Amino acid sequence: NAQDTNGNTVLHMCVIHEHLDILRLALEMGASLKVKNKQQMTPLTLAAKLAKNRMFTELLELEALTQWEYSKASEIFYPLVGIDTINQDNGDLDDTSAISLAVYGKSADHLALLDGLLEEVLQAKWDTFAKRELIRSLAIFALYYVLFFAAFMLRPIGMATELITMGSINGTTSKVQNVTDYDDSSSRCHLFHYGSLPFEQGWVRLGCEVAVIALIVIQVLYDFRDIKQIGWGKWVKIYKAFPAKVIYKITWVLVLLSIPLRVLCFAGRIFFVLENYVILFAVVMSTVHFLFFCRAVKFVGPFVLMIYTIIATDLSRFILIYLVFLIGFSQ
Repeated sequence: NAQDTNGNTVLHMCVIHEHLDILRLALEMGASLKVKNKQQMTPLTLAAKLAKNRMFTELLELEALTQWEYSKASEIFYPLVGIDTINQDNGDLDDTSAISLAVYGKSADHLALLDGLLEEVLQAKWDTFAKRELIRSLAIFALYYVLFFAAFMLRPIGMATELITMGSINGTTSKVQNVTDYDDSSSRCHLFHYGSLPFEQGWVRLGCEVAVIALIVIQVLYDFRDIKQIGWGKWVKIYKAFPAKVIYKITWVLVLLSIPLRVLCFAGRIFFVLENYVILFAVVMSTVHFLFFCRAVKFVGPFVLMIYTIIATDLSRFILIYLVFLIGFSQ
């Protein structure tokens, strides 16, 4: 069980170089499966990190405990220390657990590790609490989206269009021939005039807007709870794997940003225009969050990942090439 400068034992080195026979021999000579290196990894979790499927399976079987065996029937227990994402000592998330390393691994070989025991553990987690949390999250988002979309659609579109185009497109008044003569000082803050608008565009819209803000606050509080439990670093790491959720949280910022922009409508027309653009982007970007929930559907999830790949690679490459041509020919 001697360790090198990196804390690796002979078992760690066997995993790295995939020497299964030497690993078995070392175990017969008394090597321990519990020794951790300086990265706090046992030979089992190191095999998960490096996606050494054959070594991982062998080490998993070596750690198994046979309770009873009769003919071809047997009952085997697997210790979850180093396998489960929950640290049994303090209840925190364990970044070096086999499941975490397999799920957040970057190669297809990591996904292959999820067959067998790890899949059963994940299924148990899903049945116990993950499914309930996903349904709760979906219910909150669905309510949020319906209210947000209703608040957006109940805005007096005709008045907004006329104000943005400075009367070039007729909304509620006669067409203005010269936009430089257009005076919007008395109407650009019409979104605040809830009482003077039709009931659904006024008070119903106000109720939807207040409910949307309240739901954002509730969801932010949930996020603060999660950050407190798992830490900022782990929280960021988790959300990096879900672009749709990141975009969704950006829409919260846009919605909250629209409040001061609407208040500043008294200061100038530009703030009214910006508020409209911000809300429009927020509505469109909020829709993307449905992709996150689609990933949980067995037959749709792969297509969602395909969309992510297209956006991250093909679309970004096209935009880059387009900008090169645009800048080049504009010189």
